[in-house]
Amino acid sequence: MDNSDKAMFSASGTPPAESIPKKKKGKKALIIAAAVLAVIAAGLILYDTVGPGFVNCLISFDPAGGEPIESIRVKLGRSAELPDPVRENYTFTGWALEGSMVGSPYSPEQDVTLTAEWIGNEYTVSFDMDGGLPQAEETTYRTGDLFMPPEEPSKEGYVFRGWKDPQGEKVYRGTVLPWGDVTLTAHWEFEMYDLKLDTDEGDPLEPVQYHIGDVFSSPSPTKKGYHFLGWFSSDGTEFKKGDSLPLGGLTLTAKWERNTFRVSFESNGGSHVNSITVNEGDPFNYPQAPWRDGYRFVRWTDEDGNTVSSGTVIRSSMTLYAVWEVKPAEYSSMGYEIITKNGITYVNGIMIANKTYPLPSTYAPGGLTSECNQAFEKMKAAAANDGISLWIVSGYRSYGTQESIYWRYVSNDGMTEADTYSARPGHSEHQTGLAMDLNSLYTSFGDTPEGKWLAEHCHEYGFIIRYPKGKQSITGYIYEPWHVRYLGVETATNVYESGLTLEEYLGITSKYQIASAYDQFGRN
Repeated sequence: MDNSDKAMFSASGTPPAESIPKKKKGKKALIIAAAVLAVIAAGLILYDTVGPGFVNCLISFDPAGGEPIESIRVKLGRSAELPDPVRENYTFTGWALEGSMVGSPYSPEQDVTLTAEWIGNEYTVSFDMDGGLPQAEETTYRTGDLFMPPEEPSKEGYVFRGWKDPQGEKVYRGTVLPWGDVTLTAHWEFEMYDLKLDTDEGDPLEPVQYHIGDVFSSPSPTKKGYHFLGWFSSDGTEFKKGDSLPLGGLTLTAKWERNTFRVSFESNGGSHVNSITVNEGDPFNYPQAPWRDGYRFVRWTDEDGNTVSSGTVIRSSMTLYAVWEVKPAEYSSMGYEIITKNGITYVNGIMIANKTYPLPSTYAPGGLTSECNQAFEKMKAAAANDGISLWIVSGYRSYGTQESIYWRYVSNDGMTEADTYSARPGHSEHQTGLAMDLNSLYTSFGDTPEGKWLAEHCHEYGFIIRYPKGKQSITGYIYEPWHVRYLGVETATNVYESGLTLEEYLGITSKYQIASAYDQFGRN
């Protein structure tokens, strides 16, 4: 400041009034006013932020599966519009605070968290039963619902295994279905059944399983000595290859037929011998030997001359040839010549039919001979004069009739027992037409007046009691007081007076040459 300036100030240091510019004085007032306004604005801001009545409340949002929403602040006492959240396949129904719905706009009293409430959108679930029953009705679901399957269906020949979605995935009870109309398809598996194959002692076959629609493959089992005929159910129905198999399982049994061979016989001048059938694996047994007058049967041979013995196993059909030798004169132990004519044995002119000497199966007089029948009538009349009644229980029997009777007895009592009282076919005296059974077939008949009269007088009419008591080891048969044999009066009287059996009187035996009737006749 220069001296001239200094002179402008008074002693108090205040410049003279006239020396202060007016413009500077107005500007200062404006500055002061602005400062005051700034202070007031700052106060208002501070009051609005922290002052009483101006508290901020924070509203947070739980979208409950929806898309996230940012929180908002609302001044205490004021309200705010609440946003609408978004959730796929759901419809928003509002906001809830601790389970109670709140409206919009919303005025909070403190910090809060609002939770979105949703309802699933509706869709339809349909069912394809794939042939099963009952048909399930389509059902309305909402997004998020748990799947509750309908009544389980059934289908003949199948087992229900659940439901599958269009992608082939299984849908279980209690699962949440993806949103959208959908058709679920019943999933089935074949119900399996057992096919049991009983080979009836053939080589075993394992059971197999089958299902509806399968057909029978008809396996071929094997069994030694047999050929397979087919498969049969318990009711006799035959199942062939390609036949449909029933539901529920099945047992089939193999049916077999023995492999058989035909054995024919060439008697070479002897009596005819019928062909026989031999089962594969069974031994061949000689049939009744043929006869040829003046010759003795020796053996059977094959076409190469090899001997085929009884018991040989036949492997193919064949023809056997008889071998003969000239028969020398033969005599019984009592000196009677044993002669065979047309296959029938005669000793001292008496036709013999016992266990040693059989009759040919072809011998068939057809009934009692006239001589025998006339003799019986005379005896019957004489007995009647003495007050005794006689009648024939069994007279002539053919070879075939005796065959049936004998094997029936074997079936009932066994062969050993049957051989004591019944003749094998060809060995029965009834086939001669010269024997008969009278009145009763019980041994007690011998103690009756009729039985006693018969034993005492039958020789007078040409008959003998053929199988006396205590002579079984000689005659081959048990005591039969009812069985008489016609010999003619002279011969019958001689035998009666000798006290001997016919075998003892003639000096012959009565024993089967083949012990087993099964072997003798080739039966099983």
